[in-house]
Amino acid sequence: MLEFTTKPDPTAKQPERDELFSIDGKAYTIPREMRPLDMANYTYLVDTLGGDSAGLWALQRALGTEAFSAFMDLPPAAVSREDFTRIMTVVTGRFVGLATEVPSPDPKPGPAAAPEMAEDDATEPPDEVVWGASSPAGTVS
Repeated sequence: MLEFTTKPDPTAKQPERDELFSIDGKAYTIPREMRPLDMANYTYLVDTLGGDSAGLWALQRALGTEAFSAFMDLPPAAVSREDFTRIMTVVTGRFVGLATEVPSPDPKPGPAAAPEMAEDDATEPPDEVVWGASSPAGTVS
């Protein structure tokens, strides 16, 4: 059985944080890893309220009140759709346990390079290799 306590642990260290964006030279951060109960709450909110509401909650929870207010008070033209998408991808990704990287200030344009594919001569292996030497072609034992 697991035992939990409601008393704060005075020896617990603060979670590591990563800079997500800056406003007028002041950096704002989010936790590198989210608390498990916050992760559970996020998935609950996605299920009950939908992704947009859950995403907004996640952004506020990750940033904290001061940083969230500073971000939301920016003039509309200050944040592009692409920048907002990049920020939300990082934040919501961390709430579902993905190790999402904070976006760089200057993303490289263009599509990502395709991964190298193994050479394939497009020939099938003989039936004996696939099904075994004792199986007649066309039957499976």
